[in-house]
Amino acid sequence: MTFALKNQSVDAIVAVLRAEAGELDFDPQGARLFVAVLRALSQGKPLSSEAVAALANGLGIPAEKAQELDWVAEKNEQGGIVGLAGLSLNDWNHTFWVNDRRFTTWCALDTLYLTPLLGQTTQVETRDPVTKEPIRLTIDPEGVRSHTPGSATLSIIIPQVRIKGLQSAEQIWSAFCSYSHFFTSEQTARAWFAGKEIEPLFLTIEEGFELGRKWFESIGRYA
Repeated sequence: MTFALKNQSVDAIVAVLRAEAGELDFDPQGARLFVAVLRALSQGKPLSSEAVAALANGLGIPAEKAQELDWVAEKNEQGGIVGLAGLSLNDWNHTFWVNDRRFTTWCALDTLYLTPLLGQTTQVETRDPVTKEPIRLTIDPEGVRSHTPGSATLSIIIPQVRIKGLQSAEQIWSAFCSYSHFFTSEQTARAWFAGKEIEPLFLTIEEGFELGRKWFESIGRYA
């Protein structure tokens, strides 16, 4: 199915992703709280349950709404949020700078869709999984400002899950993020996927930004 999509528009790929993987689909209160928690996390410190409740209270949102974020949250031993929908204080593969604060992201696509939600210019530093060569991006809320090398490529897959829609952070990591990387070129991307029983999609960095923006546009209107 995925190779059949390789020459399709970003809109067509987004439609399949929504059908197979779901999306960050909260009601208006949940969406406002999600964006508030994400931006608070971008200050660089874990968020306790009390801190999240205070954010909800400040927005006039019931504190129990915070429970709706749990399925995309990464937590520490104390139950505090240290990662949310890809933005993480823990160590993952892609270094992500927001206002000179260092974070990482669960997968390559996260860097592209998170930037508009954060409303900040961001920088990405990562390496090709095959050649180990550095890849760098500068992104702002409107699009990709620059990336080196110019041939850099993004990989994604259409997650194959038994129950439609990704259900937890752990499932997002295993079913999607394990296969979303930046490569120096489509050639090295194909080399990495060779022999794997996975059918990837390869996108330009600019296409990746557009895909992320459209896939998560229901949340983006609250950013």
